Amino acid sequence: MIAARFVPIIRTVAPFVAGAGSMKYSKYLLFCVLGASLWVTTLTVAGYFLGSNEWVKVHFEKIVLGIVFVSFMPMIMHVVQKKLQKNTGVKQL
Repeated sequence: MIAARFVPIIRTVAPFVAGAGSMKYSKYLLFCVLGASLWVTTLTVAGYFLGSNEWVKVHFEKIVLGIVFVSFMPMIMHVVQKKLQKNTGVKQL
């Protein structure tokens, strides 16, 4: 639950998985609060230090596009892997 805060697709599905997995509400709430605290602290500190960096200011658009690309990378890799499996007929564990 804590790590789910940092992965956009997982963050959306995590509460449903926690409910389906019968996670205790107190444990779920603790992990949500810890995850949210880490998320806010990490991004605030990163914004503070990176916001004053001249290179980041100049290349901000590239950095945002890079973050979006990295976020979608697991999904892209999965699609490519499925296509390769379909073409070769080999099943992966």
